[in-house]
Order: sequence, then structure tokens, then C-alpha cells
Amino acid sequence: MTLHLSDEELMLMFRYGDAGAFEALFGRYHRRIVGFCRRAIGDDGQAEDVAQEVFLALTHNRERYEPVGSFRHYIFEIAVRQARSALRRRRPTPTLAKAAHDLLDATQPGPDERMARRELIEAIDRTLAGMPTDQRLAMALCCIEGMPYAEAATTLETPTGTVKSWVHRGRKELKDYLERLGLLGLI
Repeated sequence: MTLHLSDEELMLMFRYGDAGAFEALFGRYHRRIVGFCRRAIGDDGQAEDVAQEVFLALTHNRERYEPVGSFRHYIFEIAVRQARSALRRRRPTPTLAKAAHDLLDATQPGPDERMARRELIEAIDRTLAGMPTDQRLAMALCCIEGMPYAEAATTLETPTGTVKSWVHRGRKELKDYLERLGLLGLI
């Protein structure tokens, strides 16, 4: 039954006590939220913890939910706040390799290709880890989650132009770094 309902409908059902609706939302968003947290924070273990905090916040604040915008925006707004909080508590470590590996591991490469991909993953990891927090969050929302600039701007509580600038600079930094390493052709 819940398969055909929108995220907003499910959240309203959960707001009024339907635990099955929460399970459906969790199933739809858990992997995406963990992936976003992994890219935003740079630590696999901490990403799982922060994702759990996102769903706990969703549960604790369900009575306040109003279907004004998309549920996707709503849950990623919570994820951004939780990621920022985690980054303030602890300096991130550069382990975004898992997320990059997931993106690049579509086929079973040979040993040479695996080594080249590993170098690429590590280079992406280093570049993203070196970015300021807001720029890293913007890159994760727009480039990996596919969120439009305007929605990412609302989520990050900053002007759309600023998000565009962060993403543009982030892409340029990544491209320049990969080019210097001779890895740009692998993407």
C-alpha cells in the first residue's frame, strides 16, 4: 500500500502515528542519507551515526512537519544540520573513498583499472576533504544527490548564487587536481 504513496503522504501518515509509513520512508531514504553524510563528513562510521541522528530528529519532530515543500528537501535539510553539527564536534578525516568507489564500481575492472580507480578515488577524496564545509555540502547535494541549485540553497540556507559559486569552484578544483595527476580521463 505504501509503495504508491508520495513521500509527503507517508510523512503525514507517520506524523499521525503510522509506524509503517516511517518504515517506508526509512527504506526510501536511508542509503541516500548515509551516502550524503559520508560525503559531507568524510568518515564512514560517523556517517552512519549522523544518519541515525537524522532519522531520530525526523521521529522526534514529526508533529511539526508541514508539507510545504518536498519531503526530500525536508529530510536533507535535517541531514545538513546534523552533518554541520558533527563537523563542528570533530574535525573530519578524509575517507570519502567509499562514496567515490560506489560511484565508480559499476563494472568488474582488471587489476590495472582497479589501481587507476583507486588513485582517482583517493584524489577525489583529498580534494573534497580539503574544501570548506559549506562547499563540500553543496557539492554533495548538487553533484551527487542531483538536487537543483535553488533547492540546495534553501537546504543550506544561503542564496542560490552562492551555491552555484561553491559548486562551480568545487568542480574546477576537482578538475584541475585530477588533470595535474593525469586522472581526468578516468571520469
